[in-house]
Amino acid sequence: MPRAAIIYSTNDSAKFAEQMEFIRRASPGEYERMMADRKFSAQDVVFAGAATVARGELEHAGYATQVVKAVTPDSPRSFADRLDGQIDVLVLFAHGGNDGPAAIFRGVGGDNQISVDDPNFSELAEFLATKLRAGLLIVDACNSAGWVHAVASRAKIHGIGSRQKTPAADTGQARAWIRWALVGGPRPPSVVVYDRGGGEVRNWEGWLSVPK
Repeated sequence: MPRAAIIYSTNDSAKFAEQMEFIRRASPGEYERMMADRKFSAQDVVFAGAATVARGELEHAGYATQVVKAVTPDSPRSFADRLDGQIDVLVLFAHGGNDGPAAIFRGVGGDNQISVDDPNFSELAEFLATKLRAGLLIVDACNSAGWVHAVASRAKIHGIGSRQKTPAADTGQARAWIRWALVGGPRPPSVVVYDRGGGEVRNWEGWLSVPK
């Protein structure tokens, strides 16, 4: 049976709280805007909901699926130990940006993201290359496409990300992303997919149709 894993970030990370406090002090207006956003302030609940929906879609497609809650950013090697065996599909739900998904993987110096320039990026690429065995990485996070492209190219895996800001915590979007990732069809807004060489796949027919 093929295997999948889902990792979702939470807002009870000490590092995340520290960064929010910095934003509150440095830019009160931006802080109030972020906290007024229902999806942002309810992050732990809605990311868990998205993970639950994704798990249902993957299991319906025949994947044995494990869900992991990232309470604090940790090293890729630590996640390798927490995930059961090798996997074929890895899904990440998080806030994000050009530096990758937030509050899941720990960068150098304790940063809560691993950018392409981070010294820990090589460890991340190695983790994905060995754990995913030429599989599929799905990163449902804002502006994740560039990061996903770099990871897919380095780890020789397929990758799916977003070119722009996206409601990653929305359960409807989670369902649409996973279904499209697996079987293709109408492409969700802003989504891009890369092959194992880092090339963009414009006519995506779904992961289930990709020769393994």
